[in-house]
Amino acid sequence: MKCPYELRREAERYRRLVAGVDDRRAIEAIAELAAEYDELAAVLDRERLVRRRAYEMWEEQGRPHGLEGDHWIAAEAELLEDKKG
Repeated sequence: MKCPYELRREAERYRRLVAGVDDRRAIEAIAELAAEYDELAAVLDRERLVRRRAYEMWEEQGRPHGLEGDHWIAAEAELLEDKKG
């Protein structure tokens, strides 16, 4: 799996390819692929943030066993709230 930076770089490369293409369907397909790469990069960035925050919560709570899911859900909720605020 590529990292978000690599995915964004690939998306930009695809966008530059469009300059040399005349076929409308090909241009649309390339643009769609580039958008998918950008979306995947955003998902991976978000997952990395959630993972980091869940780990911080786990450490703050004394590294308890069996609460991985709780920390993950709490981290997602916290990041979602930060995004809204």
